[in-house]
Amino acid sequence: MADRNKESSSNTAASDAAGETYASRSDIVEEPLVILSDSDINDNNQSKSTSTVTHAGLSYAVSGRLVLGLLGCMYFLAFYGAYQQWEGLMGSHGLNPVYSYLETQRKKTYGCTINPKSLLKLENYYSVEQFSNCLKGFVDHPSLFWFFEHSDRAMRTLVLSGMTLSALCILGSTSMALMVALWLSYFSIVTSAEMSSFYAYGWESQLLETGFLAIFLCQNWLLPHRLAASDQPAAQPEASPLVWYLFRWLCFRISIGAGMIKIRGDSCWTQKTCLLYHFETQPIPSPLSFVFHFLPQFVLKRAVDLDLFVQVYTSWFVLLPTTNVAPSSLWSKASLVLVRLGGWIQAGFMINIALSGNMSMLNHLTIIPALACLDDNCYPVWIRRRFSGLTAHNNKTAEIGMKDDDTVDISTESLQSHRWRWTSFRLWIDVGLFMMILVLSKPTVENLLQLNSRQAMNASFDSFRLVNTYGAFGSVGKQRFEPIVSIAYKINQAGDDGKEPLEWIEIEFPCKPGSIHRRPCFCAPYHYRLDWNIWFIGFPPHDYYLNRREKWLYILLLKILGMEGSKQPTTKTKPTPPWLNLLDPVSVELLKQRGPPLYAKVDMYHYEMAAPLWKIASEYFNGVFSDSSKDGGYKIQWWNRYFKENLVPVVTVDGKRDQLYLASA
Repeated sequence: MADRNKESSSNTAASDAAGETYASRSDIVEEPLVILSDSDINDNNQSKSTSTVTHAGLSYAVSGRLVLGLLGCMYFLAFYGAYQQWEGLMGSHGLNPVYSYLETQRKKTYGCTINPKSLLKLENYYSVEQFSNCLKGFVDHPSLFWFFEHSDRAMRTLVLSGMTLSALCILGSTSMALMVALWLSYFSIVTSAEMSSFYAYGWESQLLETGFLAIFLCQNWLLPHRLAASDQPAAQPEASPLVWYLFRWLCFRISIGAGMIKIRGDSCWTQKTCLLYHFETQPIPSPLSFVFHFLPQFVLKRAVDLDLFVQVYTSWFVLLPTTNVAPSSLWSKASLVLVRLGGWIQAGFMINIALSGNMSMLNHLTIIPALACLDDNCYPVWIRRRFSGLTAHNNKTAEIGMKDDDTVDISTESLQSHRWRWTSFRLWIDVGLFMMILVLSKPTVENLLQLNSRQAMNASFDSFRLVNTYGAFGSVGKQRFEPIVSIAYKINQAGDDGKEPLEWIEIEFPCKPGSIHRRPCFCAPYHYRLDWNIWFIGFPPHDYYLNRREKWLYILLLKILGMEGSKQPTTKTKPTPPWLNLLDPVSVELLKQRGPPLYAKVDMYHYEMAAPLWKIASEYFNGVFSDSSKDGGYKIQWWNRYFKENLVPVVTVDGKRDQLYLASA
């Protein structure tokens, strides 16, 4: 008899540790129990009578796995982007170095003079005042670099650590401690970039807010899910419905914010003409943008109606209340259906936008909170079994061994009591989180209602960016103006005027439009930050952005002309400057082989899409089999362009190669 009870209790613990019961443990205590007979259970391994406790309700196990997995992908891409681009953008030899500014802020502004290099040495002791100064700086500008060295090496270590933790998250090995580490690590990168415009995008705050909420989705406190002991299910309570509702609150604010900023912003949204230009003028068009742009005008105008309907009206569906219990009344059933519908609409709408262009991680990241509207019953049975181990009926069960005299085993009672204590503690944490977000949401609601001023887009109201405002494309450009960087080398032959002629070559960036024959790329959700930033210079008046937000372009010209103060091309013994890797590989190879150019300039061109994608594809296949393709002379044309003005005149560098001068070329 004791062996049977021991086996039943062991099966219960193993079942919970395997992830078969994801509901809050408080449900087991509070809801009515249904005792199933032997005929219902049909257990061949037990010869004695047993009983199974079950309760009907809603589970979000699949969405929980998807949210954490997709968030891990977004974190990984964000850290990978920093690994590839940080040193070239803001490193010690980048376009906009930030380390000296951060050190000045740390020591002079806040008086945090702790030496990070010797922080871990036991012989170093610091006063409470010193630590409090650093802590105050951390509260105002959250970053791990208040307590650690700020350098290229430290940033590489942080980024590689973030990529490793993100990979664990993607594989399903999650814990609250791991998610906190990811959140703080990426926050440190964003904070370090505050003085530049390279991280001044709304999805930085959106990733941080989503990542913060995801901390409270994890079942384990310290050890990742796959590393946690399987015999300790009591310490793994699931997040309460309050946390899921906060994700839905985030989904609502993203959608309604984007819709309201359009209605209140550019008149083309109310006139239904914005999409006539948007696909051509967006930051980085993809090949599919050449499909959307050439759709009939009446289709694009109806698409504006659909856009505003989804963002302004259906976004309210996700806020309808639901419970963790299976709905019984007509109202609760209708509410659940509308919440599910709202989640599918928001996710599907983001997929549609993602197909129309390269919006970095914006659309992919917005799908994550929409998943909070989808309980496990929204997914096919095979997905439920694959991600959560749920049964086909989606019932959450916990087996409790019973003795013949109907008395509960003491070990089982103790296990249930332990679970209840952990669940109660976790519930209080979730309630505290909910109340904190509720208080911090006040300025965001006022912003949406425009109680104090105009609606702010992509703004934060607290230093930790826990609750933010969102929005995109409140205004849409009617024409696409593209800055083109060109460099010149001398040709070793005399011209008709006795001067050596110049060979002008255009510098290409990884994805932004340049050569009219260059195929647009697919890069989302990866973010080419230099390509995005140079897009802003295309907004008239062009000098405004060039001389303020995007001053780094002058530094890029200086570095190209100076090539880090060397007249010799880069070699194996002389590594490639980090900023050079921000350019297209073809341009990188050119500069490596030919060395620094003599002159540089920036011209502004007006770009227009040349033809629909289907026509370009047809011309391509026709050209491949034509005579002109045999010698490689056939090229398809993606863009038409027209010269508008010279933005930066022909410049060169002085003898020290540290300052730009106007040239007479």
